[in-house]
Amino acid sequence: MRREFTCIICPVSCQLRVSCVGGGIKLIEGALCSKGKRYAEKELHCPTRSLTTTIEVIGGEHRLVSVKSDQELQRQLLMPVMRHLARLKVPAPIKIGQVLAADILATGVNIVATRMVNKGD
Repeated sequence: MRREFTCIICPVSCQLRVSCVGGGIKLIEGALCSKGKRYAEKELHCPTRSLTTTIEVIGGEHRLVSVKSDQELQRQLLMPVMRHLARLKVPAPIKIGQVLAADILATGVNIVATRMVNKGD
């Protein structure tokens, strides 16, 4: 089997071609650095992504607060985490870096605020 994809680790965006045999990687072509090779291995065996979204705020000067995951999540968990966060409402005030959802869905990943939200009038 052969897979092709674009490396997203650095701005070069190498076009990777990966040949697999029996679930293992036989050859990685197109990677201009070792980071590309590591990315290809990770992408094939356990792809992960950072998550950025918003959470509803109760009693704040803004209706939503922007948030991000403090670690990457397995790609197949992104939508279940998003559904969970869509139901979450957090009270103001909120500080930058405040953990708004600890150990989300027992993943070990925290969801943290990326902006401050003061109490509303």
